[in-house]
Amino acid sequence: MGRRLVEGDPDRSAAIYVAVISALIAGGYANHDPWQPVTYIDATARSSAGPVAVSQVVSLPIPIEVQDRVRAALAAHTEVRFVEDPQSVIQPDSRVRDHGVLVTLAPVPPTGQPLEIGARSYLGNLGRKSVTFIVDETDAQWQVTGTTGVWGVS
Repeated sequence: MGRRLVEGDPDRSAAIYVAVISALIAGGYANHDPWQPVTYIDATARSSAGPVAVSQVVSLPIPIEVQDRVRAALAAHTEVRFVEDPQSVIQPDSRVRDHGVLVTLAPVPPTGQPLEIGARSYLGNLGRKSVTFIVDETDAQWQVTGTTGVWGVS
C-alpha cells in the first residue's frame, strides 16, 4: 500500500497540482501535443482561479517545495516557470511570452477528498479556459475524475 500523505505535505499538493495542470492543458487532446514550450504558473494560489465567482478571495503562496516538485513532474512536457507577477509574462499583443501559457491555480485544501480545485489557463485574448476539477486519490495517486460547475472558454 502507498504512503499516506500528511496534512500540508508538499508531495500531496504537488501531485494534486500536476493532475490539475495536466487535465487543464492536455485533457482530451489525442491528435496533437497540446503542451506549450513554456508553462508559466502564478506562484500565488488564488481561490478565484476557477470559473465561479467566490465571495472571499483567498491567496496563498505556493511553497517552493511544491513548485520544485511540479517543475520536475512536468519537465518531460514543458518548461515550468513560476512567476510572482502574472502580468509580467503577458506581451503588449496580449499573448503569453515565449509561446507559453499562463496557469493560475486555486489553493489545495489541507485535507479531504475528493477535492474541487479551480484552475485557469491563458494563451491570449482568445485563448482562455477556466474550470473546476474534481480530484481524488486512487491507489495512492491523485487524478482528475471529473469537473463541476461551468466551464469558461474564450
